Amino acid sequence: MEGPFDEFVYIDTDTVVLTDIGFVFAHLEDFGFVASHSNIPQIRKWVWKDSIYDAQVLTGRQIAYAANTGFLVSRRQCLPRTAVDERLPAAVALAEHMELFCCEQPLLNYLIVTSGVRHGSLMTIAAKTRSWHIPMERWAGDPSYVVEDGRVVVPDSPHLLMHWAGEWARARDTGAQIPYFELWNHYRRLRDPQETP
Repeated sequence: MEGPFDEFVYIDTDTVVLTDIGFVFAHLEDFGFVASHSNIPQIRKWVWKDSIYDAQVLTGRQIAYAANTGFLVSRRQCLPRTAVDERLPAAVALAEHMELFCCEQPLLNYLIVTSGVRHGSLMTIAAKTRSWHIPMERWAGDPSYVVEDGRVVVPDSPHLLMHWAGEWARARDTGAQIPYFELWNHYRRLRDPQETP
């Protein structure tokens, strides 16, 4: 990953940031890539098809990482363009084993786990260090949250951001309103409270 910044964060556009994200850059002392969530068996299906195991190209550990790349923190030169170009043929060869519904997510996971650069996620860092105060990404498809005045107040744990991954497409296909529309609309209207959704 190249660009003008020594350190950077990428956040999907279907996301509302709920707190200061500055703390994430401290994790770049130990990692070259930090996602929000990884190593969750249920998320693996959004990166790899089951057939990836039969391909015998990646280790079980590389497959298990399966990070959500809607939030990604990194440093310059952790993934130089030349390295991407060199590994693209091997990545394309694995396309039949990738869950391409999630567009770039399988490719980014492949590039991260084959980069030779240490990678993790806020979730795995919290579990390893037992630092449960680390703010986490929340998925808008989870109906258990309570929202008040632009804040997620339940469950009682720190919230980094709310990510509507897949929910906009579901709303479009069903004609339903996105979950937590009031939270989305709160932040959408901060610049112009009179604007209609």
